[in-house]
Amino acid sequence: MNLLDEHGSSLHRMLGRITRCEHTAGDLLQDLFVKLVSTKGIEKADNPYAYAWRSAANLAFDWRRKRKIQTVTLDNAAEICDQSSSVIDKIIKNEQLEHVLDSISGLKELDRNVIYLHYVEQLTYDQIAVRLDKKASHLRSTCSKAIAKLRDIVSKINSTPIKKEGSKSA
Repeated sequence: MNLLDEHGSSLHRMLGRITRCEHTAGDLLQDLFVKLVSTKGIEKADNPYAYAWRSAANLAFDWRRKRKIQTVTLDNAAEICDQSSSVIDKIIKNEQLEHVLDSISGLKELDRNVIYLHYVEQLTYDQIAVRLDKKASHLRSTCSKAIAKLRDIVSKINSTPIKKEGSKSA
């Protein structure tokens, strides 16, 4: 399949950025290849790369929704310590990124894809339009509305009080 030879590395990079795990990205890429070979959808698609990209993004965000929230392990803490910033700053930034990615996972498919492509991949709306086979003006509006939704979701997460263990509910 020429599509996978030509775009496999960019699909793998995208999967890695969303999952933040190299092994998972490789597994999801294999799942994507199997899905593309076993279904007829890509043969009917006007833009096979856009079809493959959307399928890969769906796999990655589905994986994020299904997995348990991971805590910082000793291995993660050691990796964080090897870098120049303070450990606590790295842990906080890592946790914030996880919250944002998990929040993006809850958005509609088009919303999350536009946010990912514009803010993570740093693509222009014209480039996103080509990739998703949509109009740039529609994607600009979609992104603006999706960011508003994302802000609401994140603000609700940040304002939710944490119940202390052993405390009684009213």
